[in-house]
Order: sequence, then structure tokens, then C-alpha cells
Amino acid sequence: MSSTLYYMVKIWANNRLQTHRLRQSLVHRELMLAHSQQLPILSNNSELYEMTAKSFKKIVIFQRRQKTTIIIPTGSLAITDFAKEELDNCLLELLMTYYPNHHWQQLESKRVIGTNYFYLTIKQK
Repeated sequence: MSSTLYYMVKIWANNRLQTHRLRQSLVHRELMLAHSQQLPILSNNSELYEMTAKSFKKIVIFQRRQKTTIIIPTGSLAITDFAKEELDNCLLELLMTYYPNHHWQQLESKRVIGTNYFYLTIKQK
């Protein structure tokens, strides 16, 4: 019983730590890109970067059946597509850094049934 509880607490603590590290890395990157594009011509991209950074602050990492899943609630389809494009550039590198012995599936965008709310998921193979 105590070894099972220890294992569950260890997994929970690791997931919280990795969630925090992943949030910081992604949010910092998006805010830096948003601030670097403050020209009036590129203001639309700047707003998308800031909205994407806000959605990255809500990342949730959990483990189910010994498989890690990362969920990024984005909200709208436009932000989902923009975030997916941005994550294709840097997410695999971050995941390999934070989870060195894991293999990941492709990034998937999904919609909550009955609503117009979108989110991104990344699952461990």
C-alpha cells in the first residue's frame, strides 16, 4: 500500500513540475515573439502570439494507464491552428528535454462535443 501511494505521489509531483517547466518555456517563447512583432503591420500576429501564450498558461499534464498526456486548451479554431503551427517548431525539442525516455504521437486538435471549444492533445506512444 505504501509503495503504491509513494509511486502515485511521485508521478503526480513529476507531472506538476513538468507542467510548470513546459508552461514557462512555451509562454516565454510566445511572449518574446509577440513583443518582437509590435509593428503596426504585424499587430494581428502579435495578438495571436499573446492569445496563444495565454492558452499555454493553462497546459495540463496527467498520466493515465502509465501514458502521459498533455492537453492545451486553446478555445477557438484560429488560435488552435496558430498554436499548432507554432508548436510544430519547438514542442518536440522541449518534450525530449523534459521527458527523455518518452516517445510522442503527433499533435492533435480536437473539439469539445456540442460546443465550439477546441483543444490540443499530445499523447505518449
